[in-house]
Amino acid sequence: MDNILLLGKNSFLFGSADQNDFKFEHASISKFHASIYFSSDMEVVLVDLNSTHGTVIARAETEIKL
Repeated sequence: MDNILLLGKNSFLFGSADQNDFKFEHASISKFHASIYFSSDMEVVLVDLNSTHGTVIARAETEIKL
């Protein structure tokens, strides 16, 4: 995977569409699957974007869904 410069950007999109910051080609990945952003107190927040299969990290589903 290529290195991505984080400066000047506080959110990133993940999905299968070309417009995402991180593009994944897999049947379980929605076109616009999830977003990660940095809150004002610099916490990392993962948001599921109403993906078909949900968003899971380390077997724990995301709590925030749009």
